[in-house]
Amino acid sequence: MPVSISYQRETVLVDSNLNRLAGIADEPKTAENSDASGPSQADEHVLVTFRVMADQLPAVKRWLDENDIFVRNVGSDYIEAHVPPSRLGEASERPGVLQIETTIPALSPRPSSSILPNPEVISQGVGIHGADAWHSAGFRGENVKVGIIDAGFEGFARLQGSQLPRHVVARCYFATAQAPSSALADCENNGTHGTTVAETLADIAPNVALYIAQPVTAGDLQSAVNWMTSQGVTVINHSLAWGPLNPGDGTSPFSNSPLRTVDRAVAGGAAFINSGGNNGRRVWYGAFEDTDEDGWHNFSVRDEGNSFVTTESGGVSAFVRWEGDWGNEDCDIDLVMMRPQSSGSTRVAISGDIQNGGPNQYPYEYLQATVPPGQYHLGLWKAECNTAPAWVQLFLWDTEGGSDGLQHRSPGHHMAEPAEGRNPGMLAVGAAAWFDTQHISVYSSRGPTIDGRVKPDITGITCNPTVTDPPVSLPDGKTRYPTCGTSHAAPHVAGLAALVKQRFPNASPAAASAYLQEHAAERGPVGSDNTWGSGLAALPNPTGTVGANLPVTEVSPPQNISVRDGIRSGEVIVSWDAIPEATHYRIGYVNMVTDYPLAKNSPSGEWRGAFIYSDVNAVNFPITDGRVEYTLRRLAPVRHAITVHASNDANYKGLVNSATFRWPNSPFWEFHTPK
Repeated sequence: MPVSISYQRETVLVDSNLNRLAGIADEPKTAENSDASGPSQADEHVLVTFRVMADQLPAVKRWLDENDIFVRNVGSDYIEAHVPPSRLGEASERPGVLQIETTIPALSPRPSSSILPNPEVISQGVGIHGADAWHSAGFRGENVKVGIIDAGFEGFARLQGSQLPRHVVARCYFATAQAPSSALADCENNGTHGTTVAETLADIAPNVALYIAQPVTAGDLQSAVNWMTSQGVTVINHSLAWGPLNPGDGTSPFSNSPLRTVDRAVAGGAAFINSGGNNGRRVWYGAFEDTDEDGWHNFSVRDEGNSFVTTESGGVSAFVRWEGDWGNEDCDIDLVMMRPQSSGSTRVAISGDIQNGGPNQYPYEYLQATVPPGQYHLGLWKAECNTAPAWVQLFLWDTEGGSDGLQHRSPGHHMAEPAEGRNPGMLAVGAAAWFDTQHISVYSSRGPTIDGRVKPDITGITCNPTVTDPPVSLPDGKTRYPTCGTSHAAPHVAGLAALVKQRFPNASPAAASAYLQEHAAERGPVGSDNTWGSGLAALPNPTGTVGANLPVTEVSPPQNISVRDGIRSGEVIVSWDAIPEATHYRIGYVNMVTDYPLAKNSPSGEWRGAFIYSDVNAVNFPITDGRVEYTLRRLAPVRHAITVHASNDANYKGLVNSATFRWPNSPFWEFHTPK
């Protein structure tokens, strides 16, 4: 398969896709790149993400504004903007600009179809998941606000008051350079995926109030989540996937990462229910092996290309990430797409970002192209790499023309972002067809994560009927349901979470998630596994003793405690890493000059008993850049030991009473002497 992949790498701070567009923009206009029907591709504004030094954000934004470049979102270290390709080189030279990247949109999985008999109007999940008994007991989602973040909501308005709740609030985003809109009509575009997801959720929790949004970018997603939590939303369904731009351990170096947005949602009080993804046949995972030493990875002894077939014309995209340094990567691997010909393979597209150990260089590549139907190969070229990575993960990400997946694929390691996250207030949901709940669907993504954690977290049913995408009767008397996928498994679980929130209104996101996992019906091996997670979601009998209380989950003690003097005498400001699942914090201090020696020399010798504690509700703490602060007052100007504990008392309903909490036995400490 080897083909020449020589190409010119230009602006280091601009990714290879944008470099290509900038090069086209600099070419003289010809009949090939411009026509009378409108602007050429090179003239069109492209949506990009600037990675920017925090102290230079205002200056970079000011330059964009002065040059009439529409700024879409501004974060703590990034700007999303619509930029003419011809200005990319100039933009990359602005002080403080670290990198300019293609803004990669969310993936809205295209549902699979299944053929089966007996169409129904209401989702079979109402009975299978045990929601019907909860409905009879009066739990239908009253007074619960649920957010649905999805791709498009065509036909939504016509179903309000029948298939969908009458109350809905919208925040609609545009692919073009426009500010968000609150008009529902502006969300009724880009397909019906979100509408069918909403129908599914409403079958499980028919009386919830809905808040909907269809973000285009990761910054939009963060904006939508901030908006929803500010409105009091306590359950969010997110049946989308984002590119795996992270090391695979549930962390990300990017502040606009969906992983971090999930943390924001949970910290804001919302359980985050995410589709696990339909990557079961679309991922290859393994070590990079160049057995014949020609620079190309070998998927098998004789095969250096991973084949796939598209049945119609359309866009194709792919990701690869590998073991490396997320900031100064020096192993340079390129992702190449080729089409086999009788005379050899022809290169269709390449993603060749530079990874030479410089700053802001990361071990991933993203490729996109529009292609006719046919067979294609994805290849991995080791451009420059002293030590081949121990693992590589290749995703056939999106195929608008349809595809059965990769020729070489792996039985696990399928999870993308944010389903691979580690926040206990999030559930990644696998899928099983309602007519065969003993077997996982073949497309359903399986774990583990790159760092070995179990995924998915739980499984929901899918292939349920909806009014928007109705079942199709076939000549043989069977019926085709077009809504098969984890996208429609997730809203079943989100609806269950809404019922749990109605029954236990003080439940934290982590507690609501733990409740669903604790009562899931066992599938596969005993305990959690990388196919089903905790099992098939199933609510317990609402009138029985089982499930009458929420579980109390263990909470890790807060880390990275720091202490500094406040403005007034005797004030000490304590800060620590926020714990998303915490319901309460306990801040303690002991005077090391007087109280500590007395306690240490007492008959019990238990010096920790000398601490003075303040127990406070975690919901009252604003979180800034993942940190929480609390001010202690009237401390003597001597050395103190200071500690912070966290608890998740899921059943707690009254005033603060530390006796009801489960505090960690081994907290972290910090010492400080007030001035």
